[in-house]
Amino acid sequence: MTGITIAKNNTANSSRIILALGLVIILASSLFPLAEAPTSCWTKDSGVRLTGGDPFVLALPDGTYRMYYGAAGGGIQSAISSDGLNWTEETGLRIANSAEGEYIVGGTTVIQLDDGSYRMYYSGNTGPGGPDMGVTGRIYSAISSDSLNWEKEGVRVESVGTPDNGWASVPDVVRTFDGRYRLYYVGNAVFQPYFQDYIVSAISDDGLNFTREGIVAGLPPQAHDPSVITFSNGTYWLFYAYGAPDRNRIYAARSTDGRNFTPDPGAIVVPGGTYDPWMAIDPAVILFADGTYRVYYWDANLYPSFIVSASWRPSNPFLRGFSLTLSNNESRFMIPTQGTLVRALPLEISWPPNFLGNISLSASWVGTTPSGINCSLSSDLVAAHWKNLLAESVNLTVNIDPSAAPGNYSLKILGSSGEVTESTVQSINLMRALPPNIGEPVQDPPGDVEPYQNVTVTVNVTDLGTGVCNVTLWYSIDNGTTWIPLNMTEISPSTYQTTIPGYENCTWVSYKIIVYDNAENNATRDNNGYCYKYCVVPEFSSATVLVVFTALTMLAAALTKKSNTKRFD
Repeated sequence: MTGITIAKNNTANSSRIILALGLVIILASSLFPLAEAPTSCWTKDSGVRLTGGDPFVLALPDGTYRMYYGAAGGGIQSAISSDGLNWTEETGLRIANSAEGEYIVGGTTVIQLDDGSYRMYYSGNTGPGGPDMGVTGRIYSAISSDSLNWEKEGVRVESVGTPDNGWASVPDVVRTFDGRYRLYYVGNAVFQPYFQDYIVSAISDDGLNFTREGIVAGLPPQAHDPSVITFSNGTYWLFYAYGAPDRNRIYAARSTDGRNFTPDPGAIVVPGGTYDPWMAIDPAVILFADGTYRVYYWDANLYPSFIVSASWRPSNPFLRGFSLTLSNNESRFMIPTQGTLVRALPLEISWPPNFLGNISLSASWVGTTPSGINCSLSSDLVAAHWKNLLAESVNLTVNIDPSAAPGNYSLKILGSSGEVTESTVQSINLMRALPPNIGEPVQDPPGDVEPYQNVTVTVNVTDLGTGVCNVTLWYSIDNGTTWIPLNMTEISPSTYQTTIPGYENCTWVSYKIIVYDNAENNATRDNNGYCYKYCVVPEFSSATVLVVFTALTMLAAALTKKSNTKRFD
């Protein structure tokens, strides 16, 4: 098969993947972002891959896979496979043990270089056992043009006289996003009071000369056997072994900088099967062209030992990308006459269930940049990976001050995650704000009222700009010396109402209505400055009314009689 190389920064665990028919060769980690929590998703593959231990799998340009593993008789052996499940041993050793510091070799990782050649990093120990038995471990490298025949290059990580205390083993290498090489390995051996080591990293510009960076942060002490996949959106996914002696499980952690990791909940692989009854160590993770992730591992307590595997395929491994949606369709904004108008527009960022990575956000004007207006995002970074949610919202805040010029403007929101970008545009139509319009208030009962009788006031209020913010009736019972506010409630569209409590006899009540819109413009309805007024008058009893009525009737009769008498005269 032939392929077109479109990415050169290969990971140690998934150098290159050939898609269907071998038409395109790509960097595996650039195509398959994922976000489903993996703890319960991994399934152990049936059967045995090979007899041996300490595996590493390399994807080859022809669509096959080569596994490097510890040979039963010593040295590093290899096998070939077309599907990653069924393997055929290859003759000979790839790397043999030697008396010069490489009494036992293993812990292999291989990376393809930019020129098409391969570099292997492997552990070389001075004897069986570990540092607690006086054994020194170093990391070596070898070079090959075909990934089958290797020439040793010497020591890459010297552990003696360093904080690694004479122990560096189980390497794994990835290309960083600036083109350098980051080597992860087990080191920093200490005795407190028992033997304990850590996962350490070192960095290199050329893949040969490494500078120790120190212990990787976020992982538990005694975490070991790193295996890392990198994603083009800047995410590192690290698998490691951890647990009580003889009961190691395989876990995973993630990072955005390759140095500070957050463990994923739960174990990826829990031992307990026929071929892994006691422990699961030395994970080697690879991503296949169909979107399947497979981790190879072994149980060192078995003899003979077996290399086995577990797999996980996201529900839709080829679906990728994310979307940006401004959930508020508001586009018309009123320029305030005073103060600053502030609007918060929700921006929803959503992603598919298999998306892994950080989404960077930015906002910029398209075309003319308006004055007197400022737009900002409440967050410029959304960490989409490994979240139970498939969406998250941030606010696009728009601040407009009175100096802003009317006009139509466009604001572009850009989201990027590695090579994937999405955008949306918010239209902003700036208009001069008009104050709210207040109708003539209706008082019930009209006119003067009796003592302690409540008065209901209803008014129609509209605002053609930003909308009504609040309607307040202010009333006074001391001729305007002090004012008491009453919030008017919208009882129907544009109709607001409140109730003035009753007062004692002879009380004069004055009231007015003040309205603010959402641009902080205001309007007042106060009867042209005289306010609306009514008086509390005394209530007349029925007996009093009868007496008055009788008196008036008698007075009318008397006046009529007098008038008639004068006529006869």
